[in-house]
Amino acid sequence: MKRATAADVARAAGVSRTTVSYVLNDTPHQQIPDATRRRVLEAAERLSYNPSAAARALVRGRSDVILFVFPAEVTLEDWGRRVLSQLSRRFAQEGFTLLAHTGRFGRERIDDVWRTIVPAAVLCISIEPEQVQAMRAAGVPLVLPLYGGGDDLQALAMDSERAVVALQLQTLLDAGHQRIASASLDSRHRLATAARQLLVPEVAASLGIEEPPQYVFPDDPGAAASQLRDLVSSGYTGVCAVNDHVAGIVLAGARAAGLAVPDQVAVIGSGDQELSALTQPALTTVVSDAERLAEALVEIVTRRINQLPPPGELPAPGVSLIRRGSV
Repeated sequence: MKRATAADVARAAGVSRTTVSYVLNDTPHQQIPDATRRRVLEAAERLSYNPSAAARALVRGRSDVILFVFPAEVTLEDWGRRVLSQLSRRFAQEGFTLLAHTGRFGRERIDDVWRTIVPAAVLCISIEPEQVQAMRAAGVPLVLPLYGGGDDLQALAMDSERAVVALQLQTLLDAGHQRIASASLDSRHRLATAARQLLVPEVAASLGIEEPPQYVFPDDPGAAASQLRDLVSSGYTGVCAVNDHVAGIVLAGARAAGLAVPDQVAVIGSGDQELSALTQPALTTVVSDAERLAEALVEIVTRRINQLPPPGELPAPGVSLIRRGSV
């Protein structure tokens, strides 16, 4: 079937295309009789008319797409997928489509993506200044990094991570662990690790405990076992992992090392992956409220797109503890 056009709606309603445009776009300050407005809306519904996204992008100079670019090395955990799902739903309510794209700024060019889509905004984890300039030169009006932008988006991301770290450390402290180490896993988690390196000392100081040393574990239970033995022999009995994947490696290393969890070493993760309930022992973890985080992100981004001032106050991040057997 041929797609209905604005001209088809105009003919069916017996009005001009300009009138159709005014009615369907709800253009302000136009004196259109209610009867005419109803005829246009009824004709559009009868013909299953949908405005052309390409035509709207041409008029506005941008599409209604929000492009979210993830570095190629970042793997989306269960919690990350929940956030994306909530972001997609909330952006749709605001009239935008969220498009997630995995790529790399620099060598693996993704210029064609934003040049083809002409997004209303590009969200990314982090980005270099020259890459921001390249996107703006290509016509992208807004480039919004979650880390490194120094604005309300970064404040939101850091506040959420700070709340996770605080609950992880407090849970280990409440279980009697005064000496705690922070665990990450090679370069795939470098962005989360960078945030942790800033936040863990700050949160530890606020709790009045020794600054947790940063341990980078290998992605191999046997090699992790050796590192974990050294950690425990140095007097550290609690491990605060950057996410559940890292915590799972630590648990596997503890088994390989013959260390009892949580009696000899306690482990806490972040993100509540589906497999975390199936580890031995089941992993205690902290999870952020994906819906609350998505709500705040969408408000900040849509305000920036519509050139409105930032929200007066960011919502307090919601985090919760899922207590299982590893602490």
